[in-house]
Amino acid sequence: MSALKNDNRTAHALAKDDYFMASNDEAQRLSNQHWVIKDAMPGSNLVCAPIDMSRGYLHILDSGTADGTWVLDLNKETGGQHQFVGTDVLATQLPKNYPPNTTFHPQNINNRWPEEYLQSFDLVHQRLTLPFAGNRCQESLFALMDMVKPGGWIQLMEGTLLTPEPVERNPCMHNYLKIVRAIYISLGAPLTLSVDIPKWLEEGGFVNVETREVHVQMGASNENVDLGRKGAVTQRLAAMGMVEAARKLNTLPIKEESLNTFVEDFSQELSEKGACFPIMAIWAQKKAA
Repeated sequence: MSALKNDNRTAHALAKDDYFMASNDEAQRLSNQHWVIKDAMPGSNLVCAPIDMSRGYLHILDSGTADGTWVLDLNKETGGQHQFVGTDVLATQLPKNYPPNTTFHPQNINNRWPEEYLQSFDLVHQRLTLPFAGNRCQESLFALMDMVKPGGWIQLMEGTLLTPEPVERNPCMHNYLKIVRAIYISLGAPLTLSVDIPKWLEEGGFVNVETREVHVQMGASNENVDLGRKGAVTQRLAAMGMVEAARKLNTLPIKEESLNTFVEDFSQELSEKGACFPIMAIWAQKKAA
Protein backbone atom coordinates (compact mmCIF):
# COMPACT_ATOMS: atom_id res chain seq x y z
CA MET A 1 0.00 0.00 0.00
CA SER A 2 1.09 3.57 -0.55
CA ALA A 3 -0.29 7.00 0.21
CA LEU A 4 -2.48 8.57 -2.41
CA LYS A 5 -1.19 11.17 -4.81
CA ASN A 6 -2.90 14.54 -4.90
CA ASP A 7 -5.57 14.37 -7.57
CA ASN A 8 -7.97 17.14 -8.56
CA ARG A 9 -10.13 14.67 -10.48
CA THR A 10 -11.75 13.24 -7.37
CA ALA A 11 -15.45 12.51 -7.16
CA HIS A 12 -17.08 15.93 -7.36
CA ALA A 13 -19.04 15.37 -4.16
CA LEU A 14 -15.78 15.58 -2.25
CA ALA A 15 -14.92 19.06 -3.44
CA LYS A 16 -15.49 21.67 -0.75
CA ASP A 17 -18.02 23.62 -2.78
CA ASP A 18 -19.79 20.49 -3.98
CA TYR A 19 -20.15 18.46 -0.77
CA PHE A 20 -23.86 17.82 -1.14
CA MET A 21 -24.51 17.40 2.58
CA ALA A 22 -22.98 20.80 3.38
CA SER A 23 -25.43 23.20 5.01
CA ASN A 24 -25.72 25.47 8.01
CA ASP A 25 -27.24 22.53 9.91
CA GLU A 26 -24.66 19.90 8.92
CA ALA A 27 -22.48 20.21 12.02
CA GLN A 28 -25.52 19.86 14.28
CA ARG A 29 -26.80 16.91 12.24
CA LEU A 30 -23.51 15.06 12.63
CA SER A 31 -23.27 15.91 16.33
CA ASN A 32 -26.77 14.50 16.93
CA GLN A 33 -25.86 11.48 14.82
CA HIS A 34 -22.84 10.82 17.03
CA TRP A 35 -24.90 10.49 20.20
CA VAL A 36 -27.53 8.28 18.60
CA ILE A 37 -24.90 5.95 17.14
CA LYS A 38 -22.97 5.86 20.42
CA ASP A 39 -26.14 4.82 22.24
CA ALA A 40 -26.54 1.90 19.82
CA MET A 41 -22.94 0.70 20.22
CA PRO A 42 -22.29 -2.28 22.52
CA GLY A 43 -21.97 -0.80 25.99
CA SER A 44 -22.19 2.67 24.40
CA ASN A 45 -18.48 2.31 23.64
CA LEU A 46 -16.99 4.45 20.87
CA VAL A 47 -14.20 1.93 20.22
CA CYS A 48 -14.91 -1.71 19.37
CA ALA A 49 -11.29 -2.56 18.62
CA PRO A 50 -9.69 -4.32 21.62
CA ILE A 51 -7.20 -1.56 22.35
CA ASP A 52 -6.47 -0.68 25.97
CA MET A 53 -7.53 2.97 26.16
CA SER A 54 -6.33 3.20 29.77
CA ARG A 55 -2.67 2.65 28.96
CA GLY A 56 -0.18 5.47 28.58
CA TYR A 57 -0.09 7.65 25.52
CA LEU A 58 -1.95 6.72 22.33
CA HIS A 59 -1.93 8.56 19.02
CA ILE A 60 -5.47 8.53 17.55
CA LEU A 61 -6.78 9.74 14.17
CA ASP A 62 -10.43 10.47 13.37
CA SER A 63 -10.91 10.83 9.60
CA GLY A 64 -14.12 12.60 8.59
CA THR A 65 -14.32 14.19 12.03
CA ALA A 66 -16.87 16.92 11.08
CA ASP A 67 -17.11 19.18 14.15
CA GLY A 68 -14.86 16.87 16.16
CA THR A 69 -17.59 15.43 18.41
CA TRP A 70 -16.13 11.88 18.30
CA VAL A 71 -12.65 13.16 19.17
CA LEU A 72 -13.82 15.46 21.95
CA ASP A 73 -16.10 12.81 23.44
CA LEU A 74 -13.44 10.09 23.49
CA ASN A 75 -10.87 12.56 24.79
CA LYS A 76 -13.18 13.39 27.69
CA GLU A 77 -13.83 9.70 28.38
CA THR A 78 -10.10 8.93 28.50
CA GLY A 79 -9.11 11.87 30.68
CA GLY A 80 -7.10 13.77 28.10
CA GLN A 81 -4.16 11.37 28.24
CA HIS A 82 -3.93 10.66 24.50
CA GLN A 83 -3.04 12.72 21.43
CA PHE A 84 -5.90 13.14 18.93
CA VAL A 85 -5.95 14.34 15.33
CA GLY A 86 -9.25 15.09 13.58
CA THR A 87 -9.52 15.71 9.84
CA ASP A 88 -12.37 16.65 7.53
CA VAL A 89 -12.84 17.86 3.97
CA LEU A 90 -14.80 20.89 5.21
CA ALA A 91 -12.44 23.24 7.04
CA THR A 92 -15.34 25.45 8.11
CA GLN A 93 -16.84 22.53 10.05
CA LEU A 94 -13.79 21.88 12.22
CA PRO A 95 -13.92 23.07 15.84
CA LYS A 96 -12.36 26.43 16.65
CA ASN A 97 -11.69 25.75 20.33
CA TYR A 98 -10.30 22.44 21.56
CA PRO A 99 -8.02 20.94 24.24
CA PRO A 100 -4.23 21.20 23.75
CA ASN A 101 -3.86 17.45 23.19
CA THR A 102 -6.15 17.60 20.12
CA THR A 103 -5.52 19.08 16.68
CA PHE A 104 -7.77 19.48 13.64
CA HIS A 105 -7.03 20.22 10.00
CA PRO A 106 -8.63 19.86 6.54
CA GLN A 107 -8.02 16.61 4.67
CA ASN A 108 -9.66 15.15 1.56
CA ILE A 109 -9.74 11.37 1.86
CA ASN A 110 -8.77 11.09 -1.82
CA ASN A 111 -5.63 13.21 -1.37
CA ARG A 112 -2.19 12.36 -0.05
CA TRP A 113 -1.93 12.27 3.73
CA PRO A 114 0.89 14.15 5.51
CA GLU A 115 4.10 12.11 5.41
CA GLU A 116 4.55 12.43 9.18
CA TYR A 117 1.28 10.54 9.68
CA LEU A 118 2.50 7.36 7.96
CA GLN A 119 2.49 4.42 10.41
CA SER A 120 2.13 6.79 13.37
CA PHE A 121 -1.33 6.06 14.83
CA ASP A 122 -2.30 3.47 17.42
CA LEU A 123 -5.94 3.82 16.36
CA VAL A 124 -7.45 5.17 13.14
CA HIS A 125 -11.21 5.77 13.09
CA GLN A 126 -13.54 6.68 10.24
CA ARG A 127 -17.35 6.67 10.27
CA LEU A 128 -19.83 7.05 7.38
CA THR A 129 -17.19 8.72 5.22
CA LEU A 130 -15.69 6.23 2.75
CA PRO A 131 -18.50 6.44 0.12
CA PHE A 132 -17.39 10.00 -0.62
CA ALA A 133 -14.23 8.51 -2.13
CA GLY A 134 -16.46 7.46 -5.03
CA ASN A 135 -14.84 4.88 -7.30
CA ARG A 136 -11.64 5.09 -5.26
CA CYS A 137 -12.98 3.59 -2.03
CA GLN A 138 -10.45 0.76 -1.87
CA GLU A 139 -7.55 3.05 -2.72
CA SER A 140 -8.70 5.55 -0.11
CA LEU A 141 -9.01 2.82 2.51
CA PHE A 142 -5.53 1.50 1.75
CA ALA A 143 -4.13 5.01 2.23
CA LEU A 144 -5.91 5.23 5.58
CA MET A 145 -4.49 1.84 6.55
CA ASP A 146 -1.02 3.24 5.90
CA MET A 147 -1.57 5.64 8.80
CA VAL A 148 -1.75 2.75 11.31
CA LYS A 149 1.48 1.84 13.09
CA PRO A 150 2.50 -1.85 13.31
CA GLY A 151 0.36 -3.49 15.97
CA GLY A 152 -2.17 -0.65 15.82
CA TRP A 153 -5.86 -0.81 14.97
CA ILE A 154 -8.29 0.65 12.45
CA GLN A 155 -12.05 0.95 12.97
CA LEU A 156 -14.57 1.88 10.29
CA MET A 157 -18.34 2.19 10.32
CA GLU A 158 -20.51 2.18 7.19
CA GLY A 159 -24.21 1.70 6.53
CA THR A 160 -25.42 -1.65 5.26
CA LEU A 161 -27.96 0.20 3.03
CA LEU A 162 -30.62 -2.25 4.24
CA THR A 163 -33.18 -2.13 7.02
CA PRO A 164 -34.72 -5.08 8.89
CA GLU A 165 -38.14 -3.43 8.98
CA PRO A 166 -40.68 -4.52 6.33
CA VAL A 167 -41.54 -1.99 3.64
CA GLU A 168 -45.17 -1.98 4.80
CA ARG A 169 -44.10 -0.60 8.18
CA ASN A 170 -41.39 1.80 7.01
CA PRO A 171 -42.02 2.74 3.36
CA CYS A 172 -40.18 6.05 3.71
CA MET A 173 -37.11 4.41 5.25
CA HIS A 174 -37.01 2.00 2.32
CA ASN A 175 -37.31 4.93 -0.10
CA TYR A 176 -34.59 6.80 1.78
CA LEU A 177 -32.25 3.86 1.30
CA LYS A 178 -33.21 3.70 -2.40
CA ILE A 179 -32.09 7.32 -2.71
CA VAL A 180 -28.84 6.63 -0.84
CA ARG A 181 -28.09 3.61 -3.04
CA ALA A 182 -28.75 5.68 -6.18
CA ILE A 183 -26.29 8.31 -4.96
CA TYR A 184 -23.66 5.65 -4.22
CA ILE A 185 -24.04 4.42 -7.80
CA SER A 186 -23.73 7.96 -9.17
CA LEU A 187 -20.55 8.53 -7.15
CA GLY A 188 -19.11 5.17 -8.17
CA ALA A 189 -19.07 3.82 -4.62
CA PRO A 190 -19.90 0.10 -4.22
CA LEU A 191 -23.25 -0.77 -2.66
CA THR A 192 -21.53 -3.65 -0.88
CA LEU A 193 -19.09 -1.40 0.98
CA SER A 194 -19.86 -2.80 4.44
CA VAL A 195 -19.06 -6.28 3.09
CA ASP A 196 -16.09 -5.21 0.97
CA ILE A 197 -14.18 -3.41 3.73
CA PRO A 198 -13.32 -6.56 5.76
CA LYS A 199 -12.04 -8.23 2.57
CA TRP A 200 -9.95 -5.18 1.67
CA LEU A 201 -8.48 -5.08 5.16
CA GLU A 202 -7.39 -8.69 4.81
CA GLU A 203 -6.03 -8.03 1.32
CA GLY A 204 -3.99 -5.19 2.81
CA GLY A 205 -2.37 -7.59 5.29
CA PHE A 206 -4.39 -6.68 8.38
CA VAL A 207 -5.31 -9.43 10.85
CA ASN A 208 -7.92 -9.99 13.56
CA VAL A 209 -10.64 -8.59 11.33
CA GLU A 210 -13.98 -8.39 13.15
CA THR A 211 -17.42 -7.01 12.34
CA ARG A 212 -20.54 -6.16 14.30
CA GLU A 213 -23.86 -4.91 12.95
CA VAL A 214 -25.16 -1.99 15.01
CA HIS A 215 -28.87 -1.16 14.83
CA VAL A 216 -29.29 2.59 15.22
CA GLN A 217 -32.83 3.47 16.26
CA MET A 218 -34.12 6.80 14.95
CA GLY A 219 -37.26 8.58 16.13
CA ALA A 220 -40.06 6.80 17.99
CA SER A 221 -38.34 3.38 17.93
CA ASN A 222 -35.61 4.65 20.27
CA GLU A 223 -36.53 4.05 23.91
CA ASN A 224 -34.65 7.20 24.90
CA VAL A 225 -37.00 10.06 23.99
CA ASP A 226 -34.24 12.67 23.68
CA LEU A 227 -32.06 10.44 21.50
CA GLY A 228 -35.10 9.47 19.46
CA ARG A 229 -35.76 13.15 18.78
CA LYS A 230 -32.12 13.75 17.88
CA GLY A 231 -32.20 10.77 15.54
CA ALA A 232 -35.35 12.03 13.84
CA VAL A 233 -33.80 15.47 13.33
CA THR A 234 -30.64 13.83 12.00
CA GLN A 235 -32.56 11.75 9.47
CA ARG A 236 -34.71 14.68 8.38
CA LEU A 237 -31.64 16.78 7.61
CA ALA A 238 -29.96 13.81 5.93
CA ALA A 239 -33.05 13.25 3.79
CA MET A 240 -33.05 16.90 2.72
CA GLY A 241 -29.43 16.59 1.62
CA MET A 242 -30.01 13.29 -0.16
CA VAL A 243 -33.06 14.56 -2.06
CA GLU A 244 -31.11 17.62 -3.18
CA ALA A 245 -28.21 15.40 -4.25
CA ALA A 246 -30.49 13.01 -6.13
CA ARG A 247 -31.88 15.91 -8.12
CA LYS A 248 -28.43 17.40 -8.69
CA LEU A 249 -27.03 14.09 -9.89
CA ASN A 250 -30.19 13.42 -11.92
CA THR A 251 -30.71 10.09 -10.23
CA LEU A 252 -34.31 9.76 -9.06
CA PRO A 253 -35.12 6.25 -7.79
CA ILE A 254 -38.64 7.21 -6.68
CA LYS A 255 -41.38 9.13 -8.46
CA GLU A 256 -41.01 12.91 -8.62
CA GLU A 257 -44.33 13.49 -6.87
CA SER A 258 -43.20 11.26 -4.00
CA LEU A 259 -39.85 13.06 -3.91
CA ASN A 260 -41.60 16.41 -3.52
CA THR A 261 -43.18 15.38 -0.21
CA PHE A 262 -40.57 12.85 0.86
CA VAL A 263 -38.88 14.84 3.63
CA GLU A 264 -42.18 15.63 5.37
CA ASP A 265 -43.47 12.09 4.89
CA PHE A 266 -40.24 10.64 6.30
CA SER A 267 -40.36 13.01 9.28
CA GLN A 268 -43.89 11.86 10.07
CA GLU A 269 -42.91 8.20 9.79
CA LEU A 270 -39.98 8.74 12.16
CA SER A 271 -42.20 10.60 14.62
CA GLU A 272 -44.93 7.95 14.61
CA LYS A 273 -43.03 4.69 14.09
CA GLY A 274 -39.31 5.35 14.13
CA ALA A 275 -36.86 3.47 11.95
CA CYS A 276 -33.80 1.25 12.20
CA PHE A 277 -30.62 2.28 10.38
CA PRO A 278 -28.11 -0.61 10.49
CA ILE A 279 -24.42 0.26 10.47
CA MET A 280 -21.56 -2.23 10.21
CA ALA A 281 -18.70 -1.66 12.63
CA ILE A 282 -15.47 -3.15 11.29
CA TRP A 283 -12.10 -3.26 12.99
CA ALA A 284 -8.75 -4.89 12.27
CA GLN A 285 -5.13 -4.87 13.40
CA LYS A 286 -1.98 -4.17 11.44
CA LYS A 287 0.58 -6.93 11.93
CA ALA A 288 3.27 -6.09 14.45
CA ALA A 289 6.68 -5.40 12.95
